[in-house]
Amino acid sequence: MRTDNIPEALPAARAFGLPDATIEVISEGLIHRTLLATSDKRQLILQQINTQVFPKPEKLISNYLLICNHLKSQEIFLPEPVADTSGNYLFADKERVWRATAYVSNTQTIAAALTPEQAFRAASCFARYTAALAGLPVNLIQPVIPGFHNLQWRYQQFEEACFNDVVQRKKNIPDLISRLRLRKHYVTFYQNVTTRPHFRQRIMHCDSKTGNILFDKNTQRAVCPVDWDTVMPGYYFSDLGDLIRSTCSTVPESSTHFTSLAIREEIYRALTEGYLHFAEDMLTPSEKHYLHHAGLLMTYMQALRFATDYLNGDVYYQTTCPEQNLHRAINQCTLLRQLEIFLEKHLKYRISD
Repeated sequence: MRTDNIPEALPAARAFGLPDATIEVISEGLIHRTLLATSDKRQLILQQINTQVFPKPEKLISNYLLICNHLKSQEIFLPEPVADTSGNYLFADKERVWRATAYVSNTQTIAAALTPEQAFRAASCFARYTAALAGLPVNLIQPVIPGFHNLQWRYQQFEEACFNDVVQRKKNIPDLISRLRLRKHYVTFYQNVTTRPHFRQRIMHCDSKTGNILFDKNTQRAVCPVDWDTVMPGYYFSDLGDLIRSTCSTVPESSTHFTSLAIREEIYRALTEGYLHFAEDMLTPSEKHYLHHAGLLMTYMQALRFATDYLNGDVYYQTTCPEQNLHRAINQCTLLRQLEIFLEKHLKYRISD
C-alpha cells in the first residue's frame, strides 16, 4: 500500500526522516494504528497513538526510554525508539500523535499459541524481561492507567455500573451479574495477598499476549515483547495470568460458542512451566504457592471489565454489534468456570486456600 492511500501518515513519515516512504498497514488494533514505513534507506514502525486512552503520550515515551536503556545495559534487546528530525520522540500534527520505532526484520507475531512450544517460549520471554528489569526501581515507571490491574477497583467499577445502569441494560443480565458477584472472593484474595510483603511489586508488561511478542520467522524463538504502553508496577499474576486467560482457551474471547469453550491442558502447563523457567528464582515461596491463581484473577478481572463496559453503554472497548461486550463477558465467565474445574480436577489445586 502506497502513501497516497494513507495520506494522513505522510507528515509523520516525513518527520521521522522518510519523505519518500511507502506505507503499509500492519494493524488496526483496538487501541493504536500501526504502520510500516519503507524507504530506500530503512524501515520504521509508525504508530498513531490513541490519545483518548493515553491522554499523556509523553509518559509512554518516558517509560519506554527508561526500559530500553536499562535493558541495553544488560545487552537485552528491544526495538529502539526513533527520534524525529527535530530530536523529539513524538510528532504531533493537527489531529494525531505519532511515534516511531526501529523495524525488526525477519520477525512475526502470532495471534495465539498453537503449540505448547510456542506457549512455553512466550511465557518464558515475558518472565525473562521482568527478571531483567529487577534492577530498575519500580517508582521510576509512571503508571499511564492508574489501577489498570487493580482487581478491587475493577470490582468497584462493576458495582457502580450496576447501580447507575445508565443505559438500562442491567435487567438483561441478572444471571451474569449473579455469577460475577458469587466470585467476589477473588477480590478478597487480591486484597489479602497484595498487602503481604511476600507478594512483591515488579515492573510488569501488563499486556502479555502472544500477539505482543516478536518471533523469529526462521527459528521460531521469541525475540522480545513489544507494545509496552501499559508497563507499570504490578504483581506477577498480571503477566502470567493474562497469558493464561488469552491463550489457554479453545476459542477466542470474541467467540459466542460458549459450549465449545474448554481449557487446552498442554498449553496451560507449557505457560506455567515457561514462566517459571525464568521466574523460579525471582518469585517468593508465597508467590509460587499461589501461582495458579494468576489465570483465575485475570480472567475474572476481564469478565468484570467487559460486563462493566456493557452496562455503561460500550464506551471503552470497540464493538461491532450491540451485544458484543455482553458476549465477551459471558465468554470470560465461562472460561473462568472451566479454569476452576480444570485446576481442581486435573491439577488438584485448591482454589479456596
